[in-house]
This record gives sequence, C-alpha cells and structure tokens, in this order.
Amino acid sequence: MANQSLSMQKLRQALLLLNQNFSERNIVRQTGISRPTVRYYRELLGCTGEDYQSLLKLKDSALEALVRARRA
Repeated sequence: MANQSLSMQKLRQALLLLNQNFSERNIVRQTGISRPTVRYYRELLGCTGEDYQSLLKLKDSALEALVRARRA
C-alpha cells in the first residue's frame, strides 16, 4: 500500500460497500481502490470492534482520527 491515505470520500465508499457485503474485487471495480488497500482498511477498521454502519455514522474528523490511531 502506498504511504498516502485514502480520501474520506473513497474510504466512505468502501465502507458502504463493505457494509453491503460486497467482495473486495467488486469494491475495487466500483471505487478504483487497489485490492490490497481495500483489504488493509477492512482489517484496520475491523479491529476497532465497531460495525461498518457505526463507522459510517462518524464525522470525517472522527473517522480520520480513528484510522490514524489504528495505524500508530
């Protein structure tokens, strides 16, 4: 994965599709995010103990802070 973070728009797109049980390959096709990046964020956010619906309800700043905290 590149050292750049996903934009909040792309991350929310991926979360929405993950919430709808789309496969990683389908998410890649629909968003243009690489498959390893989709997997990385799925695993990263899966470790929070929150479901995707709850994560989607967070404000951008809170979601970004959560991602940063999980990376550290």
